[in-house]
Amino acid sequence: MTKKRDRFWEYVEDLKGRFKCNICQKEFAGGISRIKSHLSGKKGRDIEICLKVPDNVQVEACQAIGSPYKKAKNIAVSISGIGGGINSTSTTSMNDKDAVNKRFIKFILLNNISEDVIRSQAFIDFVKGVSQFGPNYELPNLVHQAKLVLDYDREILQYVRNAKESWVVTGCTLMVDIENGDEHSYVNVFSYCPKGVVFLKSSVTSRDGMTWIYLKDIVSSTIDEIGVDKVLQLIVDNDEGFELTAYMLLEYSQVYITRCAIHGIQSLLMDLFSKVDWFRRITMARKMILSYIHKRGINLSFQIQKHTKYKKFEHPCLARFASNFLLLHSILEFETELKDLQLLDASLD
Repeated sequence: MTKKRDRFWEYVEDLKGRFKCNICQKEFAGGISRIKSHLSGKKGRDIEICLKVPDNVQVEACQAIGSPYKKAKNIAVSISGIGGGINSTSTTSMNDKDAVNKRFIKFILLNNISEDVIRSQAFIDFVKGVSQFGPNYELPNLVHQAKLVLDYDREILQYVRNAKESWVVTGCTLMVDIENGDEHSYVNVFSYCPKGVVFLKSSVTSRDGMTWIYLKDIVSSTIDEIGVDKVLQLIVDNDEGFELTAYMLLEYSQVYITRCAIHGIQSLLMDLFSKVDWFRRITMARKMILSYIHKRGINLSFQIQKHTKYKKFEHPCLARFASNFLLLHSILEFETELKDLQLLDASLD
């Protein structure tokens, strides 16, 4: 009678005298007893434990080796080389959200992290990734970081190649972004197609140097490099730039030129602000509210976040006037909570 194969083999790949864990992808010498010890999470059994083992598998493995299963109630996090004299090893309950929030605030203040970084999708994805991985996540060392950067660089290059290769089938839209400063003008050119957006080139000149000849050289050279048969549309986000490009596209009659819709909305809102009195007064009141909150310091800001369930105001962007209206909308959304804080604010004096 054939002996029944132990069920814990399903969690590993049998390498004939060795095994590879299907959960953490690490290889070890040995057989079924070492597999169970590896999956049990019990240290001191002459094998590295699996840091990614699901709770249900770990419970079964503990039972198989005759060891009680105890799920840790606290998480010990140690980050060596980070903190600059501050004790960076501590223990925090997994359910203590206030303690985690304090660490978050400490991280922001000690490293002078801007709000834009915290609100970026990349940072949000990183925090979610760490949360999903669990308490055993460790930051990569410098050597591993360098490798990851190179890997990411290759991914970006492949993304760009895929987008450019697709132009043969779908064509592309050129987007010209023009920013006029007090002394200089900046021109950035991007391409868009169903495969994604690609940054193509950037140029800077003096404010007086932004002429139709200068802009023509940039856009014409870009169209020629891509191939005139692959450029379907040109979008310009600047009224002055739109007028300039209208002259030069006579030789590219098949390219459709249009204004940027977002720039049009931006211009409309700026006109409303300058010409409609009540509109301007509401916008200025918004600035007073935000200024008041910032001047009251972190105590009031924390209380506002607490009352709004840690949702944050949309912050205005200096380069985009329309962002003022996003902030107005968020203030209106929290109108009741802000009114409730009036008495609380008085108690802070």
